[in-house]
Amino acid sequence: MHARVDHRPRILLPLALLILMALPASPAAAQQQTTQPREHVVRRGDTLWGLARTYLMNPFLWPRIFDANRSVVEDPHWIYPDERLMIPGLTDTLAVPISVVEQAPAAPVEQGQGRSRFFDPQAPVGTPAAAPTQLSFAQEEDISVSRAEQAAAPWLADTSSLGIVGRVTALSDPRRRSDLLAQRVHPHDRLYVGRLRGGSPANGDSLLVVDIRQAVRGFGHKIVPVALVRVEEQADGAVVAVVLHQYGEARTGDVVILAPPRPQAVSGRPADIANGPTGEIVAFLDEDPLKGVVDQGFIDLGADQVRLGDILVASLPPEVAGGEGLRVGRVARLKVVRTDERSSTVRVLDMYNTALTSGLPVRVTQRQP
Repeated sequence: MHARVDHRPRILLPLALLILMALPASPAAAQQQTTQPREHVVRRGDTLWGLARTYLMNPFLWPRIFDANRSVVEDPHWIYPDERLMIPGLTDTLAVPISVVEQAPAAPVEQGQGRSRFFDPQAPVGTPAAAPTQLSFAQEEDISVSRAEQAAAPWLADTSSLGIVGRVTALSDPRRRSDLLAQRVHPHDRLYVGRLRGGSPANGDSLLVVDIRQAVRGFGHKIVPVALVRVEEQADGAVVAVVLHQYGEARTGDVVILAPPRPQAVSGRPADIANGPTGEIVAFLDEDPLKGVVDQGFIDLGADQVRLGDILVASLPPEVAGGEGLRVGRVARLKVVRTDERSSTVRVLDMYNTALTSGLPVRVTQRQP
C-alpha cells in the first residue's frame, strides 16, 4: 500500500447494474483488438470494477486486474490512491464470452433484505431482475497460489489452538490514541501488543494480527489474517511492533498470534483427474446471499486429501440437478489456497449460476501433474 487514507474506496455494485452488465457482449465488443499491458495510478474513487470496464471493456474481468497485482492489492475490496497497478493486455480470448447460462427470474428485493457485498445503499430497491446471466471466459490458466494469497487466506481453527500472544492495545502515535473507539491500523504504523501471554516475543519476531469471526460447527472459528507485524522493541508489559503487510481492516483490540512459517508458492498447469476426493462446502467467509468470483470459503477436506492449487467443482446435489450431478448441476469452480488438518480454504474462480452456497458437494477435478 502506497497511500494511507481514512475513507477507502470500495467495490460497490448495485445488484440491478450487475445483472444488466452481465448481458452477452455485442459483436463489436467481440472484435476488440489485442492491447498491451499498461500501468494505472489509482485515484480516489477508482475501483477494480471500474478499471476493468475502462481498460478491458468488461467490468466482469476485474479479477484479471486483481490477479495481476496481488503483490500490491491484498484485498480486492480495498485499493488506495497512488498505488500503481499493472493492467493486463486485452486479448480476443478475454473479450469474447464463450457461454451464457440463463437463470430463472429472481424474486423482488425487499428493502433491507438480501443485500450482498455489492449492495449500493443509493441504488433503488424493489425491482425484480428480469433474466440474470452469468458469463464464462476462455482462458489459459495455470494453477498458482502465491505466497501473498496464502498469507492472506482465512482458515478455520479452535481459538484454544491458535497460540495467542496478546492483543493490539494501542497505536504508538499519541495523537491517535485519544479516541475511545477502536483505532484502524494502517501500513507502517507502530503499535503496542499488550495483554501478553506466556512471555514476551523477542525483537525481530513476526506476529500475525487476526480477526476472529463466527464459529462454524465442528470446525472452530473463522480466523482472518489482517496484518503482519514485526516486533521492534520491548515496552513495560507490552512490545512495540511495526506493520509490514496489511491484508484487511486491522483495529486495536484484535488478537495477535505468532506468524506461521513463510509459505511456498505453488504453480503449474492443471491436469484432469478422475474420481478425485469429494467433500462439502461448510461455510463462506462472508455469508452474503449472492456469491461472486474471488469470494473465499471452507471445505471439509484436509491436507491429507487436497493440495494447494487443486481445482474443485461445486455442484447441485443429484436430486436437484436431475441426476446429472457435476455435469448439468455445475455451480462454480474453486481453487484451494490453504490446507489445514481438518479443512481447507478455497477461492471462487468461476461461477456458472447463482446457486453457490454452503452445503453444496464439491469434487477435485484438476491438480498439478
